[in-house]
Amino acid sequence: MSSGSWSANETELLRVGALKYGSDFEALAGLFADKSPSECQRKLEEITARKQQQQSPVAAAPAASTVSGVSSGGAPPGSIIPAAGISGMAKLLFVTAKLHSRNLLSQEEKRILKQLAIRSDPALNSIDMNSEQFLTQLIDLASARAITAASHTYNFLYQQCSTNHGKTLSKQERKSKGITDNSFVYGEIDFHSFAQIIKHLRPLIKPDGVFVDLGSGTGRPCIAMALLSDMQRIVGIEYLSDLVTASRQVLEQYETFVESDAVEVEDDDNADDDDEQQQEQPPAGKDSTKQTPSTPGTAGKKKKIVHSPLTKLERAAEAQRKGQGQRSNSIDAGAPGNLPLAKRIEFLQGDFLEIDWSHADFVFLNSTCYSPALMTAISAKAELLRPGALVVSLTKPLLPSSTDKFELLSKQKYQMSWGSATAYVQKRR
Repeated sequence: MSSGSWSANETELLRVGALKYGSDFEALAGLFADKSPSECQRKLEEITARKQQQQSPVAAAPAASTVSGVSSGGAPPGSIIPAAGISGMAKLLFVTAKLHSRNLLSQEEKRILKQLAIRSDPALNSIDMNSEQFLTQLIDLASARAITAASHTYNFLYQQCSTNHGKTLSKQERKSKGITDNSFVYGEIDFHSFAQIIKHLRPLIKPDGVFVDLGSGTGRPCIAMALLSDMQRIVGIEYLSDLVTASRQVLEQYETFVESDAVEVEDDDNADDDDEQQQEQPPAGKDSTKQTPSTPGTAGKKKKIVHSPLTKLERAAEAQRKGQGQRSNSIDAGAPGNLPLAKRIEFLQGDFLEIDWSHADFVFLNSTCYSPALMTAISAKAELLRPGALVVSLTKPLLPSSTDKFELLSKQKYQMSWGSATAYVQKRR
């Protein structure tokens, strides 16, 4: 695409980008999918020349090629574009894109902020873009909106699979199999508490990573993670088969209502294409489509159908699984780049001490009722995780023998289905 075909919105975004990147044209080109550094340079020189004419006989702005880098604090003296010349919406779109690229916003949170900006939503009136708290306020707004929407979906998906239903399934199967180990006592996460944990860890969560829940129960942490993050593979491992069956039934609902084959979205020229999709405790028991409400002010806008690439990958995974004739009980998928045929959400039935989860980037365990012997075994297997991998355990941290391999990042109490529990966040060194 030549520089002459720049849209007004792209030009505005380039102007805002220049406030931060100055003459770093390669960085500026990174804001667009189809612009080259030379195109960015030519366009900025064109804008600069126009500004010089407008400001004459006032001192002209320096040429784009001589502008120094700009800090995130705003436009410095000598910037090619004065801060007053930047529209609020363009600044908001630019900041939103950068927050997402730095993993401070999920894809859904990014979409929410863009929609708020495009329709000048009153919710933005309380945010002062010149305030030192601007970024924090923006992240909090997006997070609150995303969590609210996700909680409605989570509650909808678990209408037929209540906490009491999960407890009953667990109790009946344990009794029939003669399981008396308290490590299998059933308990569930609280969605909003789990959401706060994810928000707190957002910068450390790999969007293309693998999440594993050890003792996934009816699948609540896995479904919650799918709704709250961009992680590309989510695996729950549960020993009790009745709980696995229940979690797979919830997953069917998720795939039907959340990861539908096609979604109707607004064909809005101001939005990026990639953002238009509207897209007591144990190993056995722990613990989640998006129902997108109609947006005010969208009446009469052109609609189009967008097909979800994720659903296509899941169909490929299903075809592959049928061809193999059975469900694989391994999550050893190698590097994240080798995961395209893997189902995004998977529930495996088996002993998580016998399944390889060393490729996980985020491991969750509702370990409130786990025995010391089980925590010892989990801690040993956790040492096989890659550096940077996160382990979040409830009530009990990994054992002291693992402290040289793990850094304790934080510990904080949250409310769960059985009461208060401390969440220990540990990072593989």
